Amino acid sequence: MDLATIQGHLDNFVTTWEGWTAVLQGIPQFLLSWAEADFQELFENTSSSVEALSSGSSNAGSDANQ
Repeated sequence: MDLATIQGHLDNFVTTWEGWTAVLQGIPQFLLSWAEADFQELFENTSSSVEALSSGSSNAGSDANQ
């Protein structure tokens, strides 16, 4: 095995680990963006439900008074 082959293997090793580092560093960002999207959806659904309940309860109160 000559020196150029050894250097090529070492370069490939370094490049591989740099790639895996980028992948592993991207996982938390992906999970946070995913969790944020779920939280926003949950908040929007909750807001819609609260608005529906509040408008429904005000209508029920006005029906009872009539």
